[in-house]
Amino acid sequence: MLKSNMSHSQLDFDFQQIIEGSLDTNIILDNRIVVYANKACINLLGLKQKKILLEKL
Repeated sequence: MLKSNMSHSQLDFDFQQIIEGSLDTNIILDNRIVVYANKACINLLGLKQKKILLEKL
């Protein structure tokens, strides 16, 4: 197991920055409902905003 001097909240923040900045599509579903989509996913679907994706579902 990796040990770090970073706090849990700092690790969460770093993870969020990596996912949001990723060129890979990332989408998180909860019971088939989109709860998160990164910019690459929004772009792939041809949408202008995340809000549009969430409203469609």
